[in-house]
Amino acid sequence: MKINSETKIGEILAQYPETLEVFNVNGFAADSPKALIEFLGGDWRLSSVLKARRLNMELFIQMLEEKIAGNEGVFDSCAEEGRIRRLDFLGYTVCPLKHTFRECFDAVLDKYRRETGRGFDCYVPSGCGGDDAYEEIWKSQSIDDLPGAIASIGFGDFFRKEFVDRFIDKGCFKAPERKEINADFAGMGLEDPDGCYTIYSVFPYIIMVDKKKLGNLPMPCKWDDLLKPVYRNNIIIGGSADDISEVLLLYLYKKHGDKGVELLARNVRDAWHAAKMAKVAGTSSTEGAAVYVMPWFFARSCPRTDVVSIVWPEDGALISPFYLLVKEDRGADLQIITDFVMGEELGQKSANSFFPVLNSEADNRLPENAAFQWLGWDYIKSNSMDTLKEHVKKIFAEHWVGG
Repeated sequence: MKINSETKIGEILAQYPETLEVFNVNGFAADSPKALIEFLGGDWRLSSVLKARRLNMELFIQMLEEKIAGNEGVFDSCAEEGRIRRLDFLGYTVCPLKHTFRECFDAVLDKYRRETGRGFDCYVPSGCGGDDAYEEIWKSQSIDDLPGAIASIGFGDFFRKEFVDRFIDKGCFKAPERKEINADFAGMGLEDPDGCYTIYSVFPYIIMVDKKKLGNLPMPCKWDDLLKPVYRNNIIIGGSADDISEVLLLYLYKKHGDKGVELLARNVRDAWHAAKMAKVAGTSSTEGAAVYVMPWFFARSCPRTDVVSIVWPEDGALISPFYLLVKEDRGADLQIITDFVMGEELGQKSANSFFPVLNSEADNRLPENAAFQWLGWDYIKSNSMDTLKEHVKKIFAEHWVGG
């Protein structure tokens, strides 16, 4: 398909899902092609969308064509035809940051190759929500089968009990040294006391309020406010009817147990992707609600700032972590990679995209008096996180009448 100004957004993303990164880097917030189609509308023509955002048509089409042509450097060479091979680095990040991450990483590796004649076997998945040849790498039985370093997000597979028992608890990973932590996170306990995981950035969850739909209801200021009956059937959280995001549930469960999850469930009207929340909030749509729980990045993409407010909770935005795992015997030779992931350049670009970082040189541009909540390493390590996630989702489903 030849892309031109009259090509429909839905056609581009359906045939070339990898182009999502081009949309992301130009300010279209979504972490899957489906979500972006829902956000923009699949029948909108490229010319209309770019004109509304005041983006250069010729340059944008060129970026799309380059992406489709597969100008991806070294990154996908290790995943051809679904082949799995031993890697030096496996890097997962959120979709809105993938283009930035890959572009900067490619430059770092190119410079390193020119200066040393050496290279690394790395894989940073290019798509968003597509096939991943390394999806089950966490099931490896031997440390030798794992990449030398892994970057990942959230409380997913590398926090599973089997992985923790097999590798984390046996000291197979050692956190790289960090000079100091950004003052925005000082005293929060984000450093793993066992020196295995290294949190280098965070995915903050906040509250967004549609003031028109809120009406005379009180503005929620803290997370516990969302448990009050006054918000019955008036909250939308992340996920879908089949798969609720666990982040808010985990934090409420830690503080209130099953009761906290039950109370939230009674107030939740629906579960959406955050891109849809940003699209609907502040409109006259009857689908929406007064209160949304979503990542800060997506909240900032909502254009109706006159009728929509971003509330940074007084008791802190909820943290979902970006983290590194580095094999105990690979820290020295992979330092060029870990320095990049934890470094100032990527850190500032992440912070500029509303993903605050722990690098002390970065300016996270947080709201005044912004605080964070962290589950805590003691809590995480005293629980089987996969079992805990299943439990909170089960409790939620049992008491949720929405969807």
